[in-house]
Amino acid sequence: MKTLVPLILVSLLSACGVTNTTFNRPYVPPVEPLVLPQPSERLTVGKVLAVERADRLRVQMADWPEMADQTLTLQVTGAAFPQFPGQCADEAGAAAVALKRVETLLADAHTIELSELQEQADGFTARVWLDNQALDQRLLQEQLVQQGTADWCP
Repeated sequence: MKTLVPLILVSLLSACGVTNTTFNRPYVPPVEPLVLPQPSERLTVGKVLAVERADRLRVQMADWPEMADQTLTLQVTGAAFPQFPGQCADEAGAAAVALKRVETLLADAHTIELSELQEQADGFTARVWLDNQALDQRLLQEQLVQQGTADWCP
């Protein structure tokens, strides 16, 4: 019995040593936080990959080395955009018209830039500039979006 206790302890300790994964994992250095540009600084978009909604784009950046070859999902800021399917048929219709107009404006733009970039859980928010004109201001002038809290339904 006296020899049985030390054998049990030795076997338990050796089992703990085998299952300890603290020293088996490779070292991964901590991820450095992404350095966002100053709010007034504009970054050039290299390519628009998709227009998911009038206010949601997927792009690749041209001059942001930290995000080279990565896809950014952007929420366009500056105005209240109609959503699809929306609260009513009027909002759904307005969302379809706004989406087509944003696609046309992006296709016709010579330069697309982003400013006021902020990181969110599901991507980034940014103000979009098309040939030095803010996208939200252009859509406000064309009455395709609303300022402040939107009221699309009668």
